[in-house]
Amino acid sequence: MPLSLLMIFALLVTLITFRQNGNADLAPATN
Repeated sequence: MPLSLLMIFALLVTLITFRQNGNADLAPATN
């Protein structure tokens, strides 16, 4: 049960990061 919740959370975080960075890159370090 907690595994699926973690997966959903990770997906949400990734989406938010993508939106904040506005970059299609998977490296938020390159601001």
